[in-house]
Amino acid sequence: MKNKKVLKTVIILSSILGFLLVSGGLTSYFLFLHRYHGKVIVDEFNKDNEFDSSKIKVVKKEKGKDFKILNFADVQMCDLEDIKYMPKIKEELTEIVNATKPDLITLTGDQTWSNENLISLKSLISWMEGFKIPRAPVFGNHDFGNGENNAVLDNLKCCELYEKAKHCLFSRGPSNLECVGNYVINIEEEGKIIKTLYMMDYGVLDDFTSKQVERFNWNAEGIRKLNNDQYTDGMIFCHKPIHKFFDAWFNGEEVVIKRKTLQNADILEENQDILYKDAKEKGVKDFVCGHEHWFHFCYKNSDNIRFTMSLKTGELGGYLETEDTYLNGASYFTINDEETTVSDYYVSKSKYGLGKE
Repeated sequence: MKNKKVLKTVIILSSILGFLLVSGGLTSYFLFLHRYHGKVIVDEFNKDNEFDSSKIKVVKKEKGKDFKILNFADVQMCDLEDIKYMPKIKEELTEIVNATKPDLITLTGDQTWSNENLISLKSLISWMEGFKIPRAPVFGNHDFGNGENNAVLDNLKCCELYEKAKHCLFSRGPSNLECVGNYVINIEEEGKIIKTLYMMDYGVLDDFTSKQVERFNWNAEGIRKLNNDQYTDGMIFCHKPIHKFFDAWFNGEEVVIKRKTLQNADILEENQDILYKDAKEKGVKDFVCGHEHWFHFCYKNSDNIRFTMSLKTGELGGYLETEDTYLNGASYFTINDEETTVSDYYVSKSKYGLGKE
């Protein structure tokens, strides 16, 4: 009799658990799941330190062949309510990669978007390894919690997962920058640096930190010395747009702006201006971001610096206000001997059904 009661209890509990798993989007899974904290690695930056080129990541460009950088913005996978979209998002990313054939994939933040980021991030990392293409992510304001570091995987655990992946160039960077995910990539052709990518964490914060700006200058000067005393053509990748992205809007310049909602145009932060001024002097030609979802454009300002608010990738796309074009896909950069151009690859809403108006 006692064994029958135990068996009955087990069956009832198993049925309840099975129901929750199937119907509720894994809620019960997280009721019993503790948070995963990554290890603290102390590696403090000091601008007086000697430049260490060994920490610069390198990607090779083949001479005479175009080099393509494909940017995925705001993929936003989630373990719970959006888990049903994961297969479709992966199909979309596969289509874009196969169509554009990139040499490097960058991700400008919000690869995941909620506190439930364990399954989604691990799945995205392991799946993208299958492309066998170097990739370089930065964090957004949702990657390890919705604006706070309170997700199942904290920021340092997210760093560990990226750093362990074979084809991922990610580095958490120095531990005293007040943020994680700050590193540099040189694109080299026959030993010559043709492009420098500054990957800068600017997701949770509303401004770059002063230490980030110091380190940008330190890296730029160090790379200049490696490059026959000349600054390299630079690109800064970050999640949120700095306010310089919106100068064209306020100054009435001719630029195709794909949406008329400016979420962050009134944020005028001090270190943004300092970084922009220093970047202009040190060879940066491009700022690339995501974050806005339904707001997409690319233009060069009077300083000949290009601002690209990348096309949104994955779930939660939108339409243009006056056209029937679906704002979903990815932006990519083509580097050749003469110039670097920007193009967009649009995906069909009817094919993936990922968008919401």
